[in-house]
Amino acid sequence: MAPTDTTAQTLTGHLDELRIRVMRALAAVGMGTVVGMIFSKPIYHWLARPMLQVLDGNSFFIATDPIEAFMTYVRTGFVAGLFLAIPVLIYEVWGFVAPALYSAEKKRTLLFVILTSCFFMGGALFGYFVVFPTSFSFFNNMLGGSGIKLLPRMSEYFSFAARLLFAFGLVFELPVLMLILARMGLVTASQLRRIRPYTLVGIFIISGLMTGPDLASQFLMAVPLLVLFEVGVVLAHLLGKKSEFTATQ
Repeated sequence: MAPTDTTAQTLTGHLDELRIRVMRALAAVGMGTVVGMIFSKPIYHWLARPMLQVLDGNSFFIATDPIEAFMTYVRTGFVAGLFLAIPVLIYEVWGFVAPALYSAEKKRTLLFVILTSCFFMGGALFGYFVVFPTSFSFFNNMLGGSGIKLLPRMSEYFSFAARLLFAFGLVFELPVLMLILARMGLVTASQLRRIRPYTLVGIFIISGLMTGPDLASQFLMAVPLLVLFEVGVVLAHLLGKKSEFTATQ
C-alpha cells in the first residue's frame, strides 16, 4: 500500500473518531440542557441569591421586555447543561488527544477527568461563594448616599454571573495544564520557577481581562491563581517527566 494511502486512511480514521466524539459531547450537552431547562427557575434563583443578599428591601431584579425572563431561563438551562456535561466533554477531549501521549497517560484518563472536573467545579464554586458576595457588595456600596437605586436586569445579571463562573472554572485548571506540560516534557519545575516574576504580571493582566474593571474581583481571581501556579510547580516537580529527576541526581 502506498504511503499516501496509509496517511489518507489514518486521517480518515481520526476524522471519524473526532466526529463520533463531537456527537457524544453534543448529546451530553443536549441531555444536560434538558435537565437544566426543567430546573432553570430554581437554578436562576440560586444564582441570583448573592446579589439579592446585598440589595436592600426596596431593590429587586427587573425585566425590560416581555420575553426577557423567558430567554434568561432558556440561557440558564443551557449553561446548566454545559456544567453538567463538563466531565463528558473533558473525557472526550482527553480520549481524542491521549493516543498522541505516552501509554502511562492513556491509562490515567479517568484520574485526569476527575481531577480536571474537580478543579473546574472548585473554581466555579469559589467564584460563587467568595467572589460574588464581595463583588456585589462593592458595586452596591458605591451607590450609597447617591440616591441611585440598583435594579439589576435579569439578562444582564445572568451574563455577568455566567461569565465569572466560567472564568473561575477555567483559570482553576492551571495546575492541571502545568502538570500535563510537565508530563510531556515541555516544561520543568525549575523552568516554571524562573518565570515566576513574569507569571505574576501575566496573572494580574488575565484577571483584569476576565473580570472587568472591578478591582475586588480582579484581586480575588489573581490571588488564587498565584496559589494555583505554586501548586502546579509542586506537581511538575513531583510528577514531571522522569528525565528531570535523573538529570538532577
